[in-house]
Amino acid sequence: YVPAGGSPPALPEGAASAFRDRSVEENKRHFELMRQGRYAEGEAFLRMKTDLGSENSALWDPAAYRIMFHAHPRTGDSWCIYPTYDYTHCIVDSLEDITHSLCTLEFEVRQACDGPYYWLLHKLGLYKPTTWEYSRLNLTHSLMSKRKLKYLVTHGYVSGWDDPRLVTLDGMKRRGLSPAVINRFCEAVGVTRARMTARVSLLEQFARQEMDLAAPRRFAVLKPIKVTFTGGLPDGGKRFVMANHPKDDAMGSRELHLTSPIYIESDDFREVDDPKFYGLAPGKEVGLLGAGVNIKCCELHKDADGNVVAISASVDATPTRSKVKGHIHWLPPRWHV
Repeated sequence: YVPAGGSPPALPEGAASAFRDRSVEENKRHFELMRQGRYAEGEAFLRMKTDLGSENSALWDPAAYRIMFHAHPRTGDSWCIYPTYDYTHCIVDSLEDITHSLCTLEFEVRQACDGPYYWLLHKLGLYKPTTWEYSRLNLTHSLMSKRKLKYLVTHGYVSGWDDPRLVTLDGMKRRGLSPAVINRFCEAVGVTRARMTARVSLLEQFARQEMDLAAPRRFAVLKPIKVTFTGGLPDGGKRFVMANHPKDDAMGSRELHLTSPIYIESDDFREVDDPKFYGLAPGKEVGLLGAGVNIKCCELHKDADGNVVAISASVDATPTRSKVKGHIHWLPPRWHV
């Protein structure tokens, strides 16, 4: 308020432009020079003449057009002036008959009743959509800022906007995440005005659930240890049929052949056993997934540095074999890479 006989409160420094009182004709002339490319980037702007007395600083003459000498994806180099978000957002919403304009909370002051969104629509006499703001979604171990993502892309730190390390839609697509996984994740997280950070493990959980239903099963060994059988396996090995999916018979089956030697994952072996470890250890018996046999570690073979490079094990393929807690995956030599 202005006390009787007093003066209006002083405006913050920089709120009022030195060119604010130019005539309409002069502003049109300078705007045409902007359109012709006579000014450099950052040298001239077109600003809306709004209300510098507003308590909402977003209404202090926001920029409407700026100069950018970048080719447009559709119009090429026809234009070098581009409208700002504050100028176009409300107009596009109105012209497209948007009923509810949804944005994250950083745009709340722009879409407030005393912000530029409704001010411009009122001045233009256009239809006013309802605006609604919610908290932005943050994800653990992930970079979400478009400004920072753009920096990584333009400076070559990543291969592009579809780099699988980024959480862009194209990046997640290359990572193998389907639209259904992303939608289920968003439904689970929900919408709120409170600041929140979702766990990336939740996103991965939905991906695993989808893969569990759709992916055929295969064995893979990334860090192999060779296991040679010292006895107990029938001559010629053991052939058996294993389902491609434990819950979906429609995916069919495949034939596997258990012979000596095989390869197991190094993470499935420990020299020193632990009650909570269900893999192979000296003197310990575990099962081989799908093969219907147990193996028992009998002897270790090490290199000059003391690292275990091979294991000798006995096989129990009898119907009366022990019931073991641990079952590990394996590969025959002809599948080993």
